[in-house]
Amino acid sequence: MSTKLTRLAAVLLLMPLLILPGCQSRSQSSDVQFIEVSLRGEDGIAVDGNPTSLENLPETVGQVVDRSSSRVVIRVDCQDNIPMSRLHAVQRELRHEGLVNMSYRTGSGDELTLILPPDDLREQMKKISSRHFATLHVAESGSVTLDGIETGNNEIEHRITNRLVNDDKLIVSIDVDSNATYGDFIRAFGATKRANAPRIQLNDPS
Repeated sequence: MSTKLTRLAAVLLLMPLLILPGCQSRSQSSDVQFIEVSLRGEDGIAVDGNPTSLENLPETVGQVVDRSSSRVVIRVDCQDNIPMSRLHAVQRELRHEGLVNMSYRTGSGDELTLILPPDDLREQMKKISSRHFATLHVAESGSVTLDGIETGNNEIEHRITNRLVNDDKLIVSIDVDSNATYGDFIRAFGATKRANAPRIQLNDPS
């Protein structure tokens, strides 16, 4: 694997975090700090249960970050019907603060982990051959396509697994329409994780 792909893999690899009980909104596990960011209703945002706004999110998160921790993980807790535009906006603010370790909670209480790629890697990825990408698109309607072909969540797992057999450098790139819902995204992302895809990129539509 080239140096470029090795660095990319190191950043995009899914983080091997333990699945913790849903009631444990903020905790320490060795030197890892978990901070819960919840999205509710039309514009409600809370950090570890404390209401805030998108504008004040960096300051609110900054007040609870333990700087002695070697890693901070943001546990995202969204209602299924929240539009992805709101999650994208929250993630942009968090990334500006250097917070890129995400843990997305599913309806069943499981957690799916991902590292948001920094901007410089986005540019580097443009130089990687398209044959190493599988593009998963979640539309506003909730329909999902993989490389332009409509698919269901069970098929996503099967098709990505087959791609990995023939390409160990495969990167699954997920595009989600701004008006698609968090529930639509998390179901597609979950299917991708079940396929054991080691490199997953969540694209920001901005």
